[in-house]
Amino acid sequence: MHIRIDKGSDVTISRQLSEQIVFQIATGKVKPEDPLPSVRELALRLKVSPTTVSEAYQNLVERLWIKRNRGKKMVVRAPDRPLESGPAADLDDLIDATIHKARERGYTLQELRKRVQDRLLIEHPDHVLIVEEEPGMRRILQEELSEKLPVAIASTSLDALSENASPVIGALVVFIPGRVWRIASQLPRGHPMLALEPSSIEDHLNRIRNLKTASVIGIVSISPLFLEMAKTLLAPFVGSVHAIEEHLLEENRIISLSGLDLVFCDTVSRRRIRASKVIPHSVTSGPSILEISSRLDSSAR
Repeated sequence: MHIRIDKGSDVTISRQLSEQIVFQIATGKVKPEDPLPSVRELALRLKVSPTTVSEAYQNLVERLWIKRNRGKKMVVRAPDRPLESGPAADLDDLIDATIHKARERGYTLQELRKRVQDRLLIEHPDHVLIVEEEPGMRRILQEELSEKLPVAIASTSLDALSENASPVIGALVVFIPGRVWRIASQLPRGHPMLALEPSSIEDHLNRIRNLKTASVIGIVSISPLFLEMAKTLLAPFVGSVHAIEEHLLEENRIISLSGLDLVFCDTVSRRRIRASKVIPHSVTSGPSILEISSRLDSSAR
């Protein structure tokens, strides 16, 4: 696990650490069930306080990215899998095990048949439903997927979904990593869903590394969440040499940033920025687009 920390950044070290770990989990560089370095080991490696590492780990535990094992190292959770429940007596869990096991547990065939019928009513997905709370990020994802997929792309918030679950019928539910534990609770058990893998930022980091002189780097988005994620991930590589400017773009506004040396933005904002060097970043990675296509194709067969 490769972590880089800038002690001079206005982003706290614990925040830099936690968000870099999240990004590596979401992009598959750190795999589910991989152990994390101990607090002491990582603190020595990064030359930071063990308390700082402990704060970052605690943040990730609370956000359900990693899990504690008594007497062992903390390990990574799967970003696209709901939390595992303990032994449960409800009929859904027994159906997922086997019909034989359900009968062993004392359920009648009539009860079992009803639950199987309920499960079979789940439609195969023929379109995509984005579930995201933050409106700006929801719009970014919808425009990106609409440009790349030849199917209908709908979107909703989790609050709206909790009040009306009908939009999930016939939909492959997609979301950014970290949302699965809340979203899964709103879906019928077994409903198809997918955590979108973020695009790599390595090309953006190389552009920063190639800057020869002190520069002002802009981050522009219609989404406060995009701004926060971008600043946190870029901060360790900007260092004390360069400066970051953040701009939250208002609806229908065109912004001139000709005085900035480099501007990173989301794909929606790109059309409304006037600057010499504008680099749009697609939130959704190519592998995620292929995975969505594959799932929709397989369900259509």
